[in-house]
Amino acid sequence: MEYSDTEKQMLREVLPGIAVQLRGALANIHGALGRLAPEQLRDRDNRTDHSAAILCQSYYQILRVVNNLSDAPMLAEDKPFDTENVELVELLDGLSRQGQVLAELLDLNLSFTCRDRAHVIAANRELLERLFWNLVSNAMKFTPSGGTIEVSLRTGPDCVLLCVKDSGPGIPADKLERLFDRWQHSSMDLPVHGLGLGLPLCRRIAQGHGGSLMVSSRQGEGTAVTVRLPDRRSGVTLMRQPPFHYAGGFNPVLVELADALPPADTVTEADYRSLVILLAESRRAIRTQEEQRYGDMVDYYTMWAHQIKTPIASMRLTLQNEDSDLARSLSGDLMRVEQYVEMVMVFLRLGSTTTDYVIRAHSLDDIVRPAVRKFAGEFIRRRLRLDYQPLDRTVVTDAKWLGFVVEQVLSNALKYTPEGGSITIDAEQPATLCIRDTGIGIAPEDLPRIFDRGYTGHNGRRDTRASGIGLYLCRRICRSLGHTIRASSVPNQGTEIRIGLGRKKTLVE
Repeated sequence: MEYSDTEKQMLREVLPGIAVQLRGALANIHGALGRLAPEQLRDRDNRTDHSAAILCQSYYQILRVVNNLSDAPMLAEDKPFDTENVELVELLDGLSRQGQVLAELLDLNLSFTCRDRAHVIAANRELLERLFWNLVSNAMKFTPSGGTIEVSLRTGPDCVLLCVKDSGPGIPADKLERLFDRWQHSSMDLPVHGLGLGLPLCRRIAQGHGGSLMVSSRQGEGTAVTVRLPDRRSGVTLMRQPPFHYAGGFNPVLVELADALPPADTVTEADYRSLVILLAESRRAIRTQEEQRYGDMVDYYTMWAHQIKTPIASMRLTLQNEDSDLARSLSGDLMRVEQYVEMVMVFLRLGSTTTDYVIRAHSLDDIVRPAVRKFAGEFIRRRLRLDYQPLDRTVVTDAKWLGFVVEQVLSNALKYTPEGGSITIDAEQPATLCIRDTGIGIAPEDLPRIFDRGYTGHNGRRDTRASGIGLYLCRRICRSLGHTIRASSVPNQGTEIRIGLGRKKTLVE
């Protein structure tokens, strides 16, 4: 995949911003779960208790995966982390004690050992905690009931070694060799929820401290993950950062010596050509490393999206058995979570060199009706009137991608139309899909920018659910399909989105 600088910036900033929006939706879900199945009701009703347990477990699984979304940009960076004085023994001992509570519930024995009573290093405390929990979480997933997880810390003259060892089934030798290949473990017959997102992040955290991560395993005996960190002791106040040289894509050594390079007229043409070639090769090598890091980040986002789908499906299946206003509200929040996940996937696919456009003639009704049915529950819950005129049109487009655009536009219309309002969907000549609402409208100063990346405007600032990415993706998709998308609005009266479905352009961005 090749991404522009703008898209890379989006990977760094906008997609992690979606994690914030997801946490907001999840907070609503968590509150609704407590009201749907209060403790006193769970104590009296086994069925309710069972359903609530499934929903709560799925909620925490989704929350963990959402939190992982914020970590992905680290995979595309090679800068050292900010450090502080960290009492490592105290930190690991405290974290292990916290982990023992969950370990006991899973019938696992979690222990921590270290010969030293104290050991201060220069490190990033927050990232070390994240590393610890990822390693221990993986160990718990793979270790059967009655097993052990041993956390140990050894100190040497120039390094510290943190090891997390479990008594699980282990990893076959042939698969262990490929464990750090780019995302190869997804097809290695390992559990989907393990050694997926956490391990690359742990390696990046170790590398950002100037260290490394190694995995060893034997089938039937367990797996050990060892993190080696340089012992940059900080004493009490003095901290040392690992050296970092910015060379703008060139060999840092050659950059430092640039002033010492002889002028062209004092060396042979062959010699100077050799210097130029050396610089070019160095830049290519560093560029390759940068693209590799971005590729890792993109793969991370892709796996993130796949991992979050399982608990979402579990929650949706459980809620199907509930018939109440609260359950329908929960389903609405869950649909918002699914929309954000789909946004991430759409952006990743748009940056791919193999975007799966399938252009052919489609009935416009066949594209729009599934989107309307998807939001039927929201129309009912919000008491909104839908005026849907038959769309007797045949359009040449990609049904899947245009369907995403329609869903995003409808979602916005629903979001900003107050209870009792209406949404109208019809078609005009020549081949134009119109979606109108009677919502709060868009301020004149915001209207020219609503399709810009990350722009939310006045309404978005007032409604914290806005991400500023949905309409941006709609415009990109429409351009790629040769379509147009325009908006008109009157504050406090409503908004109209017009999608021109003619094909005046080729499939290029």
